[in-house]
Amino acid sequence: MTKRKIDKLNDLIRGEMKRQKVTQNQAGYYIGLSRSQFATKLSGKAEWRLKEIIGIAELLKIGGAISEILF
Repeated sequence: MTKRKIDKLNDLIRGEMKRQKVTQNQAGYYIGLSRSQFATKLSGKAEWRLKEIIGIAELLKIGGAISEILF
């Protein structure tokens, strides 16, 4: 995945989390990560795994928007 796509994905996730008032702790727990692991991925310092992206899409109900970014 290109840096541009990762940045767009992370921006989308951050924006939806803020809009829906979901914390990094809650999102991380939902996909099986600690808050610090989630924050590392959200900052772009670690790559997302497909299962994590799918989990975030389910949690925030943004699968369509994520698909547009990735594909």
